[in-house]
Amino acid sequence: MRPSNIEGIAKIIAADSRMKRNDFSEILDSSDINMTKVIMTSSIALAVSIPVLMLYTNSTLMKHPWAYRLLWGISFLTNLLTVQLPGRLDGEIANDGKNKAPLRFDTLFAPAGYAFAIWAVIYLGEILLSTTVAINGKPVDVIRKATPWWATANLMQSLWCASFRPRFINMLWLPSIMLSLGAFALLGAHNEFSFELQGMEWGWEKFILLLMRAPISLHAGWLCAASILNINGWLAASKFNMSTQLAFCIFSVYAAFLVGAIFSFRTGDPLIALTIAWALRAIAANTAPKDPKSKDIQKPEVPIIVREALATTEWCLAIALVVISVI
Repeated sequence: MRPSNIEGIAKIIAADSRMKRNDFSEILDSSDINMTKVIMTSSIALAVSIPVLMLYTNSTLMKHPWAYRLLWGISFLTNLLTVQLPGRLDGEIANDGKNKAPLRFDTLFAPAGYAFAIWAVIYLGEILLSTTVAINGKPVDVIRKATPWWATANLMQSLWCASFRPRFINMLWLPSIMLSLGAFALLGAHNEFSFELQGMEWGWEKFILLLMRAPISLHAGWLCAASILNINGWLAASKFNMSTQLAFCIFSVYAAFLVGAIFSFRTGDPLIALTIAWALRAIAANTAPKDPKSKDIQKPEVPIIVREALATTEWCLAIALVVISVI
């Protein structure tokens, strides 16, 4: 077969794949109120049943060596596929396909765009981790114990991808819950790895386990920050008064700091704290007052001194987390 024919077939397959993703995203973004109710009800039912089902998988995972690898891989692939579906509120694209359309709500607690580059590092690490699990699955015990947590986190993030959409703009508490449950589950998986590491002496096996825990640490830290971001977005989209939004924004800054500091001390893992520090630094960059000569109005509109105080607090706590992570 000629190279030109191979390229043609590859383009057809890629186009077909894009069409299928777009068709599915159109279903998710349909304005049909009945479809909204179906998706909401299904999401809530799955959010409740998935953790319960995961609790009952431990016996199966222990009996069958292939079971935990299968569950680990399927849940991760589900996450990878759903995160690519277009139409989420954090990825609305203008008609020309080049310029990002603004979010449909304005919140004080939102990061600068560069912060999301961390996803490339997270997914690259998790692809390598999942490949390792598929090939040899070692160290077996800790991965088996972490698998229910891992599967729950990936499936919850998939539900978030399905619900963080324009049709749910008045129900953003739903994706906020999904992402919070995903963050909690990832911290559970991280805890299994950390507990295993505490009883090990330094050596090659411990080094490999640290490498395997690293992408989970990054993912857990980022989902913790993203969960708080989503709650702030829900308050803004629900038109809570600005004093309430500002109060919760201040609370969010300190809550994010405490999560990073506590897990850094508790597990001896600096990556969760550093990831949240990355998020806080990006939020500070977005919060800080823009050039006064600019004609663009910075929303939401609050006094400049408030923005300066918030940005300074976020920046200082980000630095504090960096210091905590290395001591």
